[in-house]
Amino acid sequence: MEVVVFYGIYLFAALLLAGTAIVVTGGALHLGYRTNDGLLVYILLPLIVVIALDPILSGRNLSFDVSALVAAGESRSAVVKWLQRLTSLYLLAAAVERVAYKLFKGGRTAGHGPLMIAFAVCWIGNVALPCAFGDRPVFTHEYMYWFVIGLGLLATSATGAETAIRVARNALAVFSALGLIILVVKSSMVLQPYVGGLFKFFPWRYSGLAVGPNQMGPFALLLMICLACFPFERRWLNRAAWFAAWMSILLSQSKTAWLAGLASFTVIGLVRGKGLWATWLRSPRHRFAAQCLFVVAALLLVLGMLVVGSGALEAKLQKFLATRAGTDMANLTGRNEIWAAAWQTFVDHPWFGYGPTIWDPYFQFKIGLNVFHAHSQILNVMAASGLVGLVSFLVFVVMLYRQAWKHITAYNGFVAGVGVVVLLRFISEVPFTFHSFGTEALMPSLLFLAIAGASSAQRHMAASASQA
Repeated sequence: MEVVVFYGIYLFAALLLAGTAIVVTGGALHLGYRTNDGLLVYILLPLIVVIALDPILSGRNLSFDVSALVAAGESRSAVVKWLQRLTSLYLLAAAVERVAYKLFKGGRTAGHGPLMIAFAVCWIGNVALPCAFGDRPVFTHEYMYWFVIGLGLLATSATGAETAIRVARNALAVFSALGLIILVVKSSMVLQPYVGGLFKFFPWRYSGLAVGPNQMGPFALLLMICLACFPFERRWLNRAAWFAAWMSILLSQSKTAWLAGLASFTVIGLVRGKGLWATWLRSPRHRFAAQCLFVVAALLLVLGMLVVGSGALEAKLQKFLATRAGTDMANLTGRNEIWAAAWQTFVDHPWFGYGPTIWDPYFQFKIGLNVFHAHSQILNVMAASGLVGLVSFLVFVVMLYRQAWKHITAYNGFVAGVGVVVLLRFISEVPFTFHSFGTEALMPSLLFLAIAGASSAQRHMAASASQA
C-alpha cells in the first residue's frame, strides 16, 4: 500500500510539473507573440527574485564561511529550486518567441541578424564542439540555455531594450533596498567578517541578498548605471535608489566594482559630453580656466616624480606588502595559481579544451584548487574550449563591440557604460559562461538587449526615411 501511495504521489508531482511547464511555456509564447517587445524584456525580474529568496528561505548565516555552500546551491530550499526551474522555462519560452517573432513577423526591423549568427557560431565553438571532442565528452540540456536565450536577446526591439533597462533598474533598486533593511534587522544574513578591508571601522563585507560581496558590488554598479541613464521620475524615489546603490557598493568593499564604476562613469561622461570638452577648452571665455587646469596637471606630475625619486613611496610599498592586503595583491589573491592551472589545461588540450565540465568537483580535486572559473575570461575560454573556442569567441566579441561602438550613445550612454564594465570584467571574472546561464550573465544580457535594440532602432529609422 505504501508503495502505491509513493508512486501515486510521484506520478501526481510529475503530471503537475508537466502541466505547469506547458502553462508557463505556452503562456509566454502566446503573450509574447501578441506584443512587439515580447516577455524576454523582463529577464532580470525573475532572476533577481530567485537570488533574493535564496538567502531568505535558507536562513543564511554569514558569520560562518558558508558562502561556498550557497554558491554551490547545497543550502537552497525546495521553493527556490522550483522557482529556478520555472524561471528557466519562462526564459526559454520567451527567447523562442522572440526568435520566431523576428523570423515570421518582425522582419528586418527587429534584432541583429549577423550578430545572432556570430553568437551561434561562438556557442558551437565554445560548447557544442568541446562537448563532443573535449577531454571529457558530455552534454546536458542546460548547455542549450545560453544559446536559446542569447539568440532571443539579440532579436529584441528598440522599445523592448528600453523596457528591459527600466525593469532592471526597478528590480535592482528593490533588491538593494531589501538587503539594507535586512542589514538592520538581521545583519548575520548579509554581513561576512573581513579583516583586510579598507574601512578599519567596518571589519565586514556586505553581501546583501546576493551570493557574496563580489556579486553585490556589480549589482549595485549596474543599478547606478541604470539610474544614471534612466532616472526615476519622482525625485525622492530616485534619491532613495541612489542611496541604496551607494551603500551597497561601498559596504561590499568590491574593489573591482569600484574601479569598473570609475571607468564606466568616465566613459558615460565623455560620451554624453562628446565635443563639449573640446569646445570648452577652445573657447576664449574659458582660456584662463583651461590654463589653470594644465598648470595643476603639470604640478601633480612633478610632485609624483619627486615622491617616486625620494624613495618614500618604496618604503610605504614595502610596509604595505607586509600586510595581508599587500600579500593578496602581490600574489593576485591566489589567482596566479588559478591562471597557471588554466594555462596548463589549455596546453594539455589545445584544440577543443577540457570541455564544459571544467571546474567541477573532479577537476577541482585534480588541480587541488577550490575554484569555479579561471578568474579570466580569455583563459577560461582557452582552458574549457581550446583554440577553436577562443577564435569563435574573439570573432563574436569583436563584432559585438563594433556594434557597441556604432551605438555608443544609445539609451543615454547605457551601451557605453555597461560595455566598459563587461569588458573590464574579462580581466578577473568570467561574464560569458556559455555552458550555463547564471547570475554572471545578467550584465551581458542587458548589453545584448541594448545593442540589438539600438541596431533595430537605426534600421527602423533608415527604413522610414527611405519610404518618405
